[in-house]
Amino acid sequence: PKCKTDPIPFMMIEEDTGEQSTLLVKGETVIVETIHKDKYLRQMVFAQNTYEIQSEALIHVVKEESTFKKDTELKSLLPSPTNYVVRVDQSWLSFEFHKLMVLGLVLRVDQIAEKTFQNVVVLGLGGGSLPAFLNASFPSMNIDAVELSQDVIDAAEACFDLQPSDSLKVFCKDALNYLNDLHTAIEEESTSKVDDNEEGEEEEKKVETKPAADNLRKDLIIIDINNPDSAAHFAPPPSFLEVAMLQKIYNCLAVGGILMINFICRQKDRRTEVINKLKQFFGIIYSAECEEDGNTVLYLIKTALSNTMQDISSLKDCEEFSSELLDKKTIENNLKQLTQHSALKWSSEMNMEELMP
Repeated sequence: PKCKTDPIPFMMIEEDTGEQSTLLVKGETVIVETIHKDKYLRQMVFAQNTYEIQSEALIHVVKEESTFKKDTELKSLLPSPTNYVVRVDQSWLSFEFHKLMVLGLVLRVDQIAEKTFQNVVVLGLGGGSLPAFLNASFPSMNIDAVELSQDVIDAAEACFDLQPSDSLKVFCKDALNYLNDLHTAIEEESTSKVDDNEEGEEEEKKVETKPAADNLRKDLIIIDINNPDSAAHFAPPPSFLEVAMLQKIYNCLAVGGILMINFICRQKDRRTEVINKLKQFFGIIYSAECEEDGNTVLYLIKTALSNTMQDISSLKDCEEFSSELLDKKTIENNLKQLTQHSALKWSSEMNMEELMP
């Protein structure tokens, strides 16, 4: 996809937004509610820049259930009758790049159907909309959600109905430390073997204990982390895209596993530099450009196949690479299968079909 040279309008609050109310403040994390085009929306912003939306969810009223705690301290804009409570609609995703990440699962629809595509990591939590959506859609997945800020985690649980469980674990941890620790754990699942080399001397070699190491590897790693240096117009932070870290991420993926990156880049030369780094490790690279916000979602597959790249959303915009790995009909059919395998009925307002090539 072409890299834009104008400033990226990243999830900005629109000027025609209606009534607004602050719901919760946790440190620098602020939760607001707003009414926009007849929708009641709950948003996460940071105090230093309240015009940039970090997370957004649709809220509605549902009959009160014992599985949910009713928090009477949260004063929602949405009126709720007696015995009804305000809840986040987890069948709906607001951000286009989140929808495109879900669309990327068409690449592994057969494994999802067989429940062999299970180990997932989401780096960067926000309100938890994406991991909660995946968890509700595919309960057999084991999802680790990693977030640096405890305030963000607390706000996600209090205001976005994020419910950690055995299948959705939330870690308050630096994402780089999480990856480093995962890589170390995989490396430790290796045994030392002593062999004689050609000169008759003992030589220690690492022989991987395959089942144990493979159990730790992930089928899907999602990097959705803002760059603290917002003026750079580049995300994720460059440390995630260094060769040494990419090598570790590659080792943390199962064969056939997918790395998805919410990628922002304004400079064409820098984008090319990043893609060239990624091509050192990943056999197939797909991309999809978000029309709404200028982000690009990268899909990187750990495979021994030759390096190719396809734009999954707009083939005509793909200049550097031209191999057509999936045609529109295949994507369309796989998306239908994906929705059929989902335990959650996805909101029709997500308009997933509109993201098709």
